[in-house]
Amino acid sequence: MLDMKFIREHADEVKQNLVNRHNPFDLDEVLALDGKRRELLRDTETLKSEKNAESKKIAMAKKNGEDAADAIARMREVGQKISAIDKELGEVESKLNELLLHIPNMCDKSVPVGKDDSENPEVRKWGEIPTFDFPIKAHYELGDTLGILDAERAGKVSGARFYFYLSQAARLERAVYNFMLDVHTQQNDYTEVIPPYIINGKSMQGDATVSETMTIGAGSVITGNLVVGTLVCHGVINGDVQCSGDVTLGKTARITGNIQAATITMEKGCSVKGNITVS
Repeated sequence: MLDMKFIREHADEVKQNLVNRHNPFDLDEVLALDGKRRELLRDTETLKSEKNAESKKIAMAKKNGEDAADAIARMREVGQKISAIDKELGEVESKLNELLLHIPNMCDKSVPVGKDDSENPEVRKWGEIPTFDFPIKAHYELGDTLGILDAERAGKVSGARFYFYLSQAARLERAVYNFMLDVHTQQNDYTEVIPPYIINGKSMQGDATVSETMTIGAGSVITGNLVVGTLVCHGVINGDVQCSGDVTLGKTARITGNIQAATITMEKGCSVKGNITVS
């Protein structure tokens, strides 16, 4: 999932990437929602600052025995405006986050652009191509003839170009898996891992692991869990944060998830919807 800050700063590149992928997604809608979201954030921060100023006036008036009715009324009106903006902001962020899930990743610059797979270039060959004195069959034809590949049933549950591997085909596929695992764990110092088979939706949207400091600017939206050394956040994180060092949340930071950190500093105006654990 692409970060909103990256999309904003590289909009033309992201649009070209969509064109290259033959994807009709409308990026302008995302940019418009991002602009609206940032505008609403500025408005609500201005109103919160105004509300804080009115609160100080009320406290001072009461301390001096003065009538604070007008200031209380103004503060109540400001509070209602903040609530209305926060509601609209939530709707905008929800729509924005939904659209962000539909933007494909950026292709590497080395990837050739073509209308379909028929224009894929041949990068290299290995070995000699054998010749036969009889008509040869494609793998899917052999699989169907031998009853070890079932494309028809796979197409119903997964779509085109998938198979149910049966009998000897399944054994061959498993042998390839084992060969790959044995080579990398025994010769290339990899560790074999069996992860959980089921994960939640939040984790599927994208996690990040950063060993040192990560800074999230105002207007940026991160959807996914973060594991960081030190975090400075002025944007939005929809996910849990696990930090081995310090977490600093600016006044525009909005966290929907749990935070675990060595220390945490929170500026007035930031929002955390989740549990905070300081260890």
